[in-house]
Amino acid sequence: MVLRGGRVIDPGTGTDRVADVALDGGRVVAVGAGLTGDAELDVTGLVVGPGFVDLHSHVHSIAGHRLQALDGVTTALDLEAGVMPVARGYAAAADEGRPLHYGFSASWASARGQV
Repeated sequence: MVLRGGRVIDPGTGTDRVADVALDGGRVVAVGAGLTGDAELDVTGLVVGPGFVDLHSHVHSIAGHRLQALDGVTTALDLEAGVMPVARGYAAAADEGRPLHYGFSASWASARGQV
């Protein structure tokens, strides 16, 4: 798959230019001009980026994650209140089939019996 003609922004490398992006198996394999692939998508006028991390997410639903994905969020982290036990939080999120990457902090208030 080739994303053709989008504004490619990657803060990690300082890239900010119009280019084509070739994808294979969900991974970027090339960035440049004139790339070819089995399928093409014209993304002229759109930004192509690595995604955004929400470091203070309060979204715990499939619908909420879908809305975040529309804003370019690829990872949602619940780092304020957290969950206990963390393994149960990850298991529940996996069972729900959340569409974003996700993470939790440990809920120390719960661990100490404060909540």
